[in-house]
Amino acid sequence: MRKLIFILSILALLNSCKRPLSPRDGDLLFCIADSSDFSRSIVESTRSHSELQFDHVAIFRFLEGEPKVLEASPSQGVRIISLAEFYANSPAGLVCLRPCGKTDIPASLQRAMGHLGEEYDWHFKKDNGKMYCSELIYDSYVQKDGRPLFEEAPMSFRDSSGEIPEFWVKLFEGFGEEIPEGEAGSNPNGLAASKNLKYIDINQYLNKIASL
Repeated sequence: MRKLIFILSILALLNSCKRPLSPRDGDLLFCIADSSDFSRSIVESTRSHSELQFDHVAIFRFLEGEPKVLEASPSQGVRIISLAEFYANSPAGLVCLRPCGKTDIPASLQRAMGHLGEEYDWHFKKDNGKMYCSELIYDSYVQKDGRPLFEEAPMSFRDSSGEIPEFWVKLFEGFGEEIPEGEAGSNPNGLAASKNLKYIDINQYLNKIASL
């Protein structure tokens, strides 16, 4: 009898592992880099050792039962859009990473929602009332003791050869500002490498969303 119960338990576990996984409130959606100038500029300056490179990151949450995404969009600032639209705007695909148990998800989501309506931070400066995508994540996500979940690092705008891509040069020339090379900040590839995140396979869920 015990042997039968053990076998049934194993079969139930294996069957549950095959069920499509759904994202949860507070999951982070990382956009795989595409071929646009902005994307290439980000990847050239923040490339990680991972096989996948990311150029954008956003927050998943259900609102009124609907799957939504909170993001700092380069064109629209901090906004909420449907998961279907966000997925459609990510031609190279998405990767879902889930914060570990030490994260205070309700507090993090509340902090993130407080930035709704802010402009995109093309200046990549802290505490200026604007947000770039990974800055929204860094600023919002806290541990249960109130400390930031993620770590900042010196920003680099240089490619693998040590040169600063023309995209960044022209951007900051237009502002009449120095490129904030070396200042504390964050980027999608840096966040994705955090030990405080784990991979969640939501590909079947995304495919279902795309087919609706």
